[in-house]
Amino acid sequence: MPARPRAARLSAALIIAFTSAARAQPPAPDSPPPLWLVVGPPPHLEALAPLAAARGAEGFEVRMSTAPPSQAIGACPRPPSYLLLAGAVARAGQRGPQQVPTRWGTLYRWRSTQAERYAADPLFADLDGDGAPEFPVGRIPARDPGQMREVVEKILARERRALSPADLGLPLWGGTTGVGDLADEVATLAFQRIVRTRAPAWSEPWILWGYTRSSLCPPAGEQAGLFGGRLADGGLVSAMIGHGSPTSFLSSGGLLGTRYRPADAAALGGAMPGPPHFILACDCGSHALGHERHCLAEALLFAPGGPVAVVAATTESHPLTNYYSALEVLRQLGRPHSRLGDLWHDAQRDAFRRVDHAAETILKNAEGALEAEIDIPQLKRDHLLMYTLFGDPATKLPRILPLPLRRDGARISIDPPAGATRLWVSICRPAPPLPHAHRHGAPPEERLALFERRNAAKRFQPLAEIAAGRPWTFQTNEPGQLRLVVAADDHTLYVATVASAAPPEAKSSPTLEGLE
Repeated sequence: MPARPRAARLSAALIIAFTSAARAQPPAPDSPPPLWLVVGPPPHLEALAPLAAARGAEGFEVRMSTAPPSQAIGACPRPPSYLLLAGAVARAGQRGPQQVPTRWGTLYRWRSTQAERYAADPLFADLDGDGAPEFPVGRIPARDPGQMREVVEKILARERRALSPADLGLPLWGGTTGVGDLADEVATLAFQRIVRTRAPAWSEPWILWGYTRSSLCPPAGEQAGLFGGRLADGGLVSAMIGHGSPTSFLSSGGLLGTRYRPADAAALGGAMPGPPHFILACDCGSHALGHERHCLAEALLFAPGGPVAVVAATTESHPLTNYYSALEVLRQLGRPHSRLGDLWHDAQRDAFRRVDHAAETILKNAEGALEAEIDIPQLKRDHLLMYTLFGDPATKLPRILPLPLRRDGARISIDPPAGATRLWVSICRPAPPLPHAHRHGAPPEERLALFERRNAAKRFQPLAEIAAGRPWTFQTNEPGQLRLVVAADDHTLYVATVASAAPPEAKSSPTLEGLE
């Protein structure tokens, strides 16, 4: 038998070492540790070594395999908790050693021009054949080990940073409907109402809306830069929802409208990668169609200052199912998820079960139908499978838990939770009503100023930042909504929001007593 090349021998040793080390860890008394399975070619697995070491240190059983995904899953002692596909799908005419295959779903179409098949990585996790994945699946679609190392560095940099209130931000970008002003006006109001009522009270939404009359729509030429700057400021997750193509997200207009493209993603800067990003739009994750160029989701993932992970559709998605997923992602933010894959998996599961008769009446046939009525269960079934998670599904999220506090009138007392390192106190002050639409013919600088004022009105302004070791008891005479955030050393944020006890007619010179 001929000797294997040195790189292959090293790769095999790496895989054996990680698997053996993970097995050597004593399991929990009542259950085995979560299993993190990575499938890919040897050079990519070597590039993933630092991430594998981090996952092992977090208590995962780490398995790395060069076998095809289904075979690697079958060789595991139990179903994985997370599956990471480490490599791109083969491009047209290529079957090189750097690729990892996908599986393909058959699309329930509502237009005859739609593609009949779509890339469906989540099908690898459908172990019982019911069409729904049992565990989260992700893919780092690197075309060479250098790209893989860059993504690994992004993941580790974001997971190792110190948490702060910036991790409670929600940068959101909504695009126009494309069917007229009336629909856009209704969608604009509906979107803001959904964010206001469904996002957690401690979150800090920042909204860019593509409908040009909305006061949340800045000048077209400013939109990409504003969104990139907001991503650099951090957040829990970020999202785009609207129309898309493989290489763009449509903010407003038609074919020549305002779009966000891979070139915009490549310009993303910042000392820290952005938060995980959801693109609830058509085609922005079309990574398996043989294109030489990156799709928008890939471009964002590979940008040094881009999101640490991106969730996007590999084919045409439907407005109704995207609406359901948007609702459920917002709802899941209020639950104590500590891994991105779990948040998305639970959001998709609950979106599949959700029934909103009013929304279905409005949206189910919004883009046509090839039969008398759209088959909503079929739409939902495809939606479970057509979204790819670009990145590691085990990517850590800040675990957000309620912060217990005691209140005696205006006085607030907090017992520091275990491992607490710092307390931040901030306030969202009452703001005067602002216009919901730009005045006709408003110049760009006026549009930008109103956009910034609209978003600033819902921002929490810092009042104090205090390290652990002192009594956390204070009161304020300033009216508004207080937000109390405590960081702990186990990647947890404890959060509470309370109305200030100060009377609405409180005078100027506000104070925060007890934490000076």
